[in-house]
Amino acid sequence: MSSQKFLVLVDKSATQAQMDQTASDIESKGGKIVDTWTSALKGFSVEISPEDLKGLQSLQGSNNFISTIEPDGEVRIN
Repeated sequence: MSSQKFLVLVDKSATQAQMDQTASDIESKGGKIVDTWTSALKGFSVEISPEDLKGLQSLQGSNNFISTIEPDGEVRIN
């Protein structure tokens, strides 16, 4: 099955070591890190299969630094 892209936002107080651990946690659940942000936003762009999505979502409860997991998409302002 094809991968889907998600945004995983991390608490802005997370240290580099916590960001590294979060990336490792994401990869352990089947996610592929596409981009990493550490300035205006802290987080990752992640590609993951629909089968592995629940595992990624489970990190939100066990990894205290993940604040949001949402589908990546285009935003339009009219």
